[in-house]
Formats: sequence, C-alpha cells, structure tokens
Amino acid sequence: MMEELLDWDVGKIVEKVLSLMRSPSPFVLIVLLLFLAACSGSRPVEVEERGPREPTFEEVLEQLPSTESFDASAYPTPPPVVDVEVEHDVPEALMKGIADGGVSGQQRGYRIQVVFAREKDTADQAVEAVHQWLQLMREENPGQNVFQLDLPVHNIYLQPYFRVRVGDFSNKETAEELLNLMIDEYPNAFIVADQVDTGG
Repeated sequence: MMEELLDWDVGKIVEKVLSLMRSPSPFVLIVLLLFLAACSGSRPVEVEERGPREPTFEEVLEQLPSTESFDASAYPTPPPVVDVEVEHDVPEALMKGIADGGVSGQQRGYRIQVVFAREKDTADQAVEAVHQWLQLMREENPGQNVFQLDLPVHNIYLQPYFRVRVGDFSNKETAEELLNLMIDEYPNAFIVADQVDTGG
C-alpha cells in the first residue's frame, strides 16, 4: 500500500487518507498538513544579475600586457646628483653606539659585608682598612681574576648600624670567590643580597 502512495500525486494521497479516516480529528489533520508541506519541494530561486560582475583573477591576468615597455628617450636629462650633508644634534657617543657609557643604575646582586659598627668614625676607618687590604691583595695576587674587578667599598647606614660592604657582584659565585680570599683577614665577613651599582 505504501508503494501505491509513493506513485500517486499529492491529490490522490489526500483522497486515500481521507477515505481511510471516517471522522478525522484535528490532530490528524495537522499531522497530514505537515506531511504534505514536507513533501512539497521548494521552487528554484532565480538570482537576478545586479550590474556587471567582477572579473576573476585569471581574466585580469589575461588583460595585462606580457611585457612592460618604457621609453627612456622621453627623459633625456639624467636626474641631478645632490651632495647632501646631514647636520644633526645627536651626541657623538650615541652615533658611535656607546650611548650607555657613564650611565649607572642598580640591580639585584651581592656584596660582602665585612664590618658593622654603631659609630661612623669606626665604619670610616674600616672602609680605609678594606681599601688598603684590597690594594695589597692586587699587588700580591696579580693573577687572581677577582682582584682585576672594580671592587668599591660602601659605607651604608641602616639603623642602628653602619655596614661596610665590598663589591657590586651580579652573581653569587664571584662574591664567593672574593669571600674565600677575605675570610682570613675578615673572619666575620659574609655575603648579603643587595641593590648593587651597574655601569658608571
């Protein structure tokens, strides 16, 4: 029976369904209408041309000439050679790429604390003694790399003490190298993390 329904057109299907149902309920009619709406195909939509269409890339390439021609004889005079000397206000150090020379800043690093004292005079004397010891070590140990470094001695006041610290080390290994050499002269010396000077 289903094969017969598929061969018939929509009108015959409706007649057959109505003949099968003696008293159709509204629900059955709604289902039937939905079935008929689903069976009806949509009509093809016709697209109207609106103005000229854009050419494809291949069409544009076909319209371009295969070679470009330029006749230089229309321009017999060569362009003038202009000797330009640029004057600027840029500092010479910047032009040579050494603009950061003499610039100092601070970064996290290490110093060796050798002395702390309550009195400024005591701390100042310790600074002088450390300077002398460093000078002596440089003379006695010219091959030691750590003594080739610039080793400033700082007198820093952090209440209630003055702290005498040596060096501006960016890595702890170099600070440890100097500490091992200082420990005989300054047995209470130790490494501290600190803001250290850079450049300059």
